[in-house]
Amino acid sequence: MARAFIKMAQLLERQGENPYRARAYRRGAGAVWSCREPIERLAALGRLETLSGIGEDLAAKIHEILDTGTFAGYESQVRQSDPAVQALIHDGLTPDLALLVDAYRRRGALDELRGLAASHLLRSLPGVTRDAERQVLAWIAGQGPDSSASG
Repeated sequence: MARAFIKMAQLLERQGENPYRARAYRRGAGAVWSCREPIERLAALGRLETLSGIGEDLAAKIHEILDTGTFAGYESQVRQSDPAVQALIHDGLTPDLALLVDAYRRRGALDELRGLAASHLLRSLPGVTRDAERQVLAWIAGQGPDSSASG
């Protein structure tokens, strides 16, 4: 839950969006992260807004994440992101993986990403599974030998 809000804040910052929106997502993530009660329980009791930093909007997003695993605002923001990320999503990567691959590609570090995925260290990142590592390796393999030089 908190991770989803942090990802949204990072995406908004990367796109140069209103810094107050990004800050609201970070505050919401902090509230979720530091909550001593299970978020699912607070949601079921209708008490999410009792958390400092969680208003009506973020409470609705928490319900959406609990129901679907994501929230439409994040998915929409990713799809509106730059064409390079959109192309990665079109290539079959999830929005989160697309953002990760794009970050390494922009740094000219696809060889580093390949090494992390091949050694299964990429899996140590939150939300990255064995299947995600395979997707990253397959995508990198499809880029050709000069893939880390382009970007």
